[in-house]
Amino acid sequence: MKLKYKKITLSLVATLLLGANAHAAIGFTAPETLSSGGDVTGNGAAFKTKLVRLGNGMLVSVFGDSIGASEAVAYGLKEDDVHKVRDIFARTCMPNLKEGDTYKDCSLETDWSEAVNISNTADKTSASTKWTRDGDGDLIDLDVAFPGDSEKPNIFNSGTTAVVTWTDKYCPGGEQRSVEYLERNSIEVPFSCVYEAHVNYANQPAVWTTTQLTFGERDAKQDVNKGVMHTDKAKWIITWQEDPQGLQIGGGDGPGDGASGASVSHGTDIWLTTTNDIHTENFAEPARLTNNMTLTKDATHGDANPVYENNGTAAAELESGIAGASRANTALVNVTVGEVVPTALVTYEETKGTGGLDDGKYVIYHNFPFDTPETNATGDIISKEDENSRRVRFVTQVNPSPTAKMRMGVFWRQGNPTAGGPGDIMVRLGIANGTSGLTPADMTPAVNVSSNTVPWSPIGGAIEESTNNLNDTTDLNPYEDARAHRAAIRGDDFYIGYSYTKDWAIATYTDLDNYNFWMRRYDATTSTWIDAKNLSNITDTTLDVKEPRLVGMPGNGPGCTDPANITNTENCQNKGRLLIAWGMVSNGYEHIGAGEEFDIRYTRTNDKGETYEDITIVEGIGINNRFESQLRPTPAGNYVFSVWNENDNDIGGTYSKLSISTPTTPAVLAQGSGSVDEPGEEPEDTTVIDEPTTSYTSGGGGGCTYNPNSNSFDMMFLFMMALGLLYPFRRRFLK
Repeated sequence: MKLKYKKITLSLVATLLLGANAHAAIGFTAPETLSSGGDVTGNGAAFKTKLVRLGNGMLVSVFGDSIGASEAVAYGLKEDDVHKVRDIFARTCMPNLKEGDTYKDCSLETDWSEAVNISNTADKTSASTKWTRDGDGDLIDLDVAFPGDSEKPNIFNSGTTAVVTWTDKYCPGGEQRSVEYLERNSIEVPFSCVYEAHVNYANQPAVWTTTQLTFGERDAKQDVNKGVMHTDKAKWIITWQEDPQGLQIGGGDGPGDGASGASVSHGTDIWLTTTNDIHTENFAEPARLTNNMTLTKDATHGDANPVYENNGTAAAELESGIAGASRANTALVNVTVGEVVPTALVTYEETKGTGGLDDGKYVIYHNFPFDTPETNATGDIISKEDENSRRVRFVTQVNPSPTAKMRMGVFWRQGNPTAGGPGDIMVRLGIANGTSGLTPADMTPAVNVSSNTVPWSPIGGAIEESTNNLNDTTDLNPYEDARAHRAAIRGDDFYIGYSYTKDWAIATYTDLDNYNFWMRRYDATTSTWIDAKNLSNITDTTLDVKEPRLVGMPGNGPGCTDPANITNTENCQNKGRLLIAWGMVSNGYEHIGAGEEFDIRYTRTNDKGETYEDITIVEGIGINNRFESQLRPTPAGNYVFSVWNENDNDIGGTYSKLSISTPTTPAVLAQGSGSVDEPGEEPEDTTVIDEPTTSYTSGGGGGCTYNPNSNSFDMMFLFMMALGLLYPFRRRFLK
């Protein structure tokens, strides 16, 4: 009952606060459920819901979920617990398709197609290991079939082509190894392999083709896929990391539960594969992009967890080296519109390989012609070599302005501490000054965008001014911390957002300080950085911001490509408009565990971040938890499509949820828009198409392919609480 009390209180207080200044805020429809959760109420196991908007305007959502009424479970290393086995599902909706006398806007679950299972591995197995426990939690010493459990889906689209990649425990082929985690009471977990599934929604019927790319000889994690359309060809690249000693648990020193792929063994490499047309050509044989595997070692040496072959015998040798690469981000970029050979970009973090003299990481960057991918390559260090840099990301654009010529922004987290310690956000910009704008030589020197975001005070010292100085070193202020960096690039403007606290230790180990989401803009026409602005403004330090989102408007679509003949203003890109969202979570103590999720907040700027609409929420949360939102707008940005994951604390289970914005003056939701992931690109197809079928075909390339067949409260009390009149008692109700 205490949990429900807190949930309802927070939700109603938020409603009162938001309603008090309810001018110019995004309105949302009532939430709908996209995931089925099987056949039994409360059986939902949905996770990592994603959303894209195709070049013809179709919405595609993918998510993991349990299969039917199955109660089969698999072990999860991150949670150190069992969960229901999961497959990957896809659903689609085309806004404004006429059905009878009405037009659907995709706000209702019935507007969407039936869910298509694109993985179909949850009822299969390729390995038997010691992974089950008895009623006391003790490991049972028996080989038990480990089900094909699908991990998070990663989706990318170009034109009407959508590609989903994921890692999975179903890895037929006889090469799949497993690892025994001595630190987890010797539980044995199979290695994961990489899958891809693709579809062209312009075809009738639209059919998903699913392909297994690797076979589990090393443990795969952190897959990324990107592509571009050229005429009728869908050029695609996929990258991932493979650890020869199995996924490392790590210390969980940063935010999260560990086992994310950030901690790796020596010899861990980034792998890649490409295809010149995903619909007609196989993916190339996977190859190492990096060159960290430099030797093999005796697997019985005793310095690693035991690794086993697929037949249960101990592995004799393990790949190794002096460094390991992890958490790659990848892009495929046309330097000019319609370019035949796009440029591939890959950047990642890599351990320094100094034998313990320096435990930090470098940020490494590669760029190469798509048709001649680099293999066993060294790459370029773009971060400060004597500091610890990690979590690198970038954003690009095809059409930089002819004056500023800004094509790319690369950004990462950097500082002296390691193992989850505080850091700042660094940015380098790629300028196409007679060049591609995509090489390390094209990048401006790194600047520190988060330093001294707010006034701070050294221990025993006076409060200093907030300088937000771009040239500050990361150790100038050893107390502050910035993380969860997000960015967007539109024309002459680069936007960077980050979660920030003025005192990392206090915010991490107490609830006396917290994280808020801040944003800065770089104006390339004046070479000026605008001062950071606090967008979340959470003054209650028992609450934190989590999983922020920063989304720019996609490029022009049909009806807005000819300036002399604009027939659909909703398909005209508004470069000055951005969407921002973030989750709300309790500020829990680090040594106790992760905080409790609450709700998702939304706002929007219409003038490049000068002012913002009032913060809003999707109504109807009740006692539930919401987290991990995904946003996709129309080019003008009057319509916003949002999905998220939601725990139902009444019936139980987790579900994929959906809502769309409700503009004050509804616009025409015609089909067609630019790519939401590659701003500035024109749509490849504007044909109105039907919903996809649920049939499957076999595809080829790069591996084995198969055919996956309420409580009520006194309102005056809540109103007083919202006004802060009960401030002295807030901790009693919010903790």
